[in-house]
Amino acid sequence: MPADAKKIISNYQASKLDKNPWLIHYQVIAEYFQTRKADFTVNFQPGTFLNRDLYDSTGPKMANIMAGALLGMLWPEESKNFQLVKARNIPDTIENKKYFDEIDARVWGQLTHIESGLSLANTEYMRDEVVFGTCGIAEFENDDPDKDCLLLFQAWDVKRMTVNEGKNGFVNCIYYEREDPIQQFVAEFGLENVSEKTRNAFKNGDTTTKIRFLHAIEPRYDRNPSGLSVFDLPVASTVIELGEDKTIKESGFSSMTVFVGRMFKNIREKYGRSPAMDALPDVLELNALREAEIVATEKLLDPPLGVLDDGRLGSSTIDTSAGGINVFNISGRVGNQPPVFPLYTVGDMKPTKERIEELKQSVADHFMIDRLLDMQNETEMTLGEVMERQKLRAYILNPIFARQIAEVYSPLIHRSVEILLEKNYLGVMPGSAEHQRSVLFGEEVLVIPPDVAQAMVRGEEVYDIKYLTPAARMLQTQLASGILNLWKFMNDVAQTQPEVYDNVDEDVSTRLIAEYSGAPNAVLRSKQGVEQIRQARAQAMAQKEKFQQGLDMAKAAGQLKGLGPQQPAPGVMAPESMAPLQL
Repeated sequence: MPADAKKIISNYQASKLDKNPWLIHYQVIAEYFQTRKADFTVNFQPGTFLNRDLYDSTGPKMANIMAGALLGMLWPEESKNFQLVKARNIPDTIENKKYFDEIDARVWGQLTHIESGLSLANTEYMRDEVVFGTCGIAEFENDDPDKDCLLLFQAWDVKRMTVNEGKNGFVNCIYYEREDPIQQFVAEFGLENVSEKTRNAFKNGDTTTKIRFLHAIEPRYDRNPSGLSVFDLPVASTVIELGEDKTIKESGFSSMTVFVGRMFKNIREKYGRSPAMDALPDVLELNALREAEIVATEKLLDPPLGVLDDGRLGSSTIDTSAGGINVFNISGRVGNQPPVFPLYTVGDMKPTKERIEELKQSVADHFMIDRLLDMQNETEMTLGEVMERQKLRAYILNPIFARQIAEVYSPLIHRSVEILLEKNYLGVMPGSAEHQRSVLFGEEVLVIPPDVAQAMVRGEEVYDIKYLTPAARMLQTQLASGILNLWKFMNDVAQTQPEVYDNVDEDVSTRLIAEYSGAPNAVLRSKQGVEQIRQARAQAMAQKEKFQQGLDMAKAAGQLKGLGPQQPAPGVMAPESMAPLQL
C-alpha cells in the first residue's frame, strides 16, 4: 500500500531526537579530527577557515593514517579483493566452475567500474568511520540505459543520517535528509512528481532555492509476500519533499541497500563509537600544550624587554608577551645595569616537549598505528617470531575487520549480485524466455548451469564469498602455516613410516592452502577435471604396462629380432592442457 508521508516524517523526527545527544560529541570530534565536517551544531559558509584554533595536527594525521591502512587491508584498490565461489551444495563440475569464474569477473568489473563511484564512497566512508564511528555506503541501480555501469555507490554520513536497528542488531531503517538545488531536484525526480510550490518556482526560473527532502528506507511489514508490485518488496523506499510533506517517489528493494558500519558499539546504542572519541582527551591536552609551546617559543625568540627610566615614568603592569616593552623606575637605585635588558619569563621547556611526545604516542596507540602499519620493529626476527607477531596483530585487529565485513562489505557484495542477477547480467535461467529468444536469434547469452538454477529455485545459497584481502590473509596465515607444518612433519616421519600419509587428504590440503594463502580460485581445477586427468593417467599407465608385458613376452619367446622402436599409442592425451602421454 502507498506510504503515509506524515507517519514517515513523524518516525524521522523521533529518530532525530534519539540522535541529538550525539551532535555535541560529533561537533567536538570534528573540530579536532576532521575540521571540514565541523558543522553538526554550527553552520559555516563554504571556504571558511575551519582549523584556525587547531594548534596540533596529530589527531587528523592519525585518523587519516588509520583510515588509509584499514581501507588498504579491507578493500585495496590495486588488487582483487574477493572471489565468488560455489557453495558446498553445488557439484564441483567443470561447467559450474566456469560459470562461477565468469560471474566473479563480471561482478568485480561492475564494482570497480570507474563510473560506479565505489572507490570514492569507500574513501569517504572509512574516514568518517574512523572519526565518528558511524557511516554508510548506499548502493543503487543505474537506470541510465546508455551506460554500461549498472551499479552506483554513495557515502551516507552520520550528520544527515539517522538509523534504527532490527532484532539482529544490524541497521534496518535509515532516514537520510538531503538538500539539492531546485534544478537538480527536478531533474532527478521529474517536474510532474514534485510539489506545486516547487513546480511553480522552477517554471518561474528560480535558480537559488534549495529543496530539502527525506529518503526513508524502512522494513515493509504490511506487504503481500507473494505480490509482484514494488509495494510488496520487503524494503520500502520513500522520498518525501520536506516542508510540503509530499511523497515524490516510492519504490522498494528486495534487500537492504544501504550498509551502515559502526567501528565500535555499545550494546544499548544504535550509533557507533570511534578511536577518535577515545583519543579526544589526549588530543585536547596536546592541543593546549602545543599552544603554550608556540607562545613560549615565540617569547624565547623575541623576549619581552625591560627599560630603565630615571624619571617618574614607569608602568604598574609587566607585559610578558613576546616583544613587550616594560619601563622600570630606577629612583634610589645605583649600579651599572644596562638600560635595556630582556625579561626571561620562560622556564625549562624540556618537560613540555617530552609530554607532547608522550601524548602523540598515546594518540597513535588509540588509532592502533603500530598494529596497522607494523613499522615499529627495528630488530631482526626469525620466521617464527614474525609469524607470532602476525598472529598477535590478527588477534587485535580481528574485531575491527569482522564488524566491517559483516556490516558493510559482505552485504554490499550480496546486494551487488542480487541486482546484477535481476538484470540478467549474471546469466539467464535455462529454458526461460530470455534463453529461448537468444537461441532463436543467435544471440550469445550466459546461461545459468542446471545445478545452480535448481538450487536457486529451491531457495538455497549458491555461492560463497572468498576474501583475498590482506585482512583475510592475516587472519588465515596461521591456518595455512599449520597445514604446511603438518606436511613437513609427515615428510620427516614418512622416511621410516610411509603409512603416516594415510592420515591426511592431499587434495583437501592443497585447496585449503590455496584458500588461506589468498590464491585465486581460477588456478585450481575442478574436482571433475582432476578426476578426468587421473583417469586418463591411469589408462595411459595401464596401456604402458600392457605394452611392456607384450615386450617381455616377446623377449621370452625370442621374437624380438628386427623389432624397431615403437611409437606412442595415438590419441592418448590428458584433458585440460596436458601434453600427449609418452608410452
